[in-house]
Amino acid sequence: MAGVGIHELRQLDEQSDIMYENDMLALGAAKEANIQLGAMSRIVMNMAFASGDRSGFRSAYEANVTSVGTELQKVQSRLLTAESKDLLDRVYKAFYLLLPEQQRVVDNVELVTPEETLAALATARSYA
Repeated sequence: MAGVGIHELRQLDEQSDIMYENDMLALGAAKEANIQLGAMSRIVMNMAFASGDRSGFRSAYEANVTSVGTELQKVQSRLLTAESKDLLDRVYKAFYLLLPEQQRVVDNVELVTPEETLAALATARSYA
C-alpha cells in the first residue's frame, strides 16, 4: 500500500514539474513578445524622424511583427488551462487589430519628411 502512495506522489511531483516548466517557458515567450512589441513602436517612431532612406526601418518592423507572432505561438503551445488560453486569445485579437493600424502609420510615415512629422505633432499638441 505504501508503494502505491509513493508512486502516486512521484507522478504528482513529475506533473507539477511539467506544469512549472510550461508556465516558465510561456512566461519567457510572453516577455519576449512584449519586448518585441515595444521595439515595433520604437522602430515606427525612429522611422518617422529619420532622414534619408527608411527601407531598413520597414524590414526591421516586419521582422519584429514576425517575432511577436512566433513568441505568441510559443506561449500558446505551453498553456494548459482554458482560462489562460482565453486570455491569450484576447491578446491575439488585440495584436491583430493593432497591426493594420500600425501598418497604415508605417506606410504614411514613408510619405512625409521628418519636418512634416514634427509640424503635425506640434499641430496635434495645440489641439490637446
